[in-house]
Amino acid sequence: MDMSNTSSLTKDFSTQKAKDDSTSKMWENIEFNRNGLLVVVLGLVGCIGGLAAACGVQLGIGYLLAVVLPAMIALSTVLAVSPMKWVFGATAVALLVDFTMFLLFALN
Repeated sequence: MDMSNTSSLTKDFSTQKAKDDSTSKMWENIEFNRNGLLVVVLGLVGCIGGLAAACGVQLGIGYLLAVVLPAMIALSTVLAVSPMKWVFGATAVALLVDFTMFLLFALN
């Protein structure tokens, strides 16, 4: 058996483990600073979502529903004290929908 291949696999495994450790530490830090980050999440989803809802209502009720549903899910994850991974995921989806709505409104 070729030993250079084994050492390469060990090196890859240790690199992956180091990445997992740093990612784990990052999420632990985010959970520790939860209250401060939730203020930012609420501000972003609330303000940008409100502007997107104002654009969406002018395009139609379906567009308004498309903006409001992800925003309410993101805000519900905050209210339910969900893990920050879920909060950030829901916030990312809500902001993506909001910016898509801005683009649709600008093109209309």
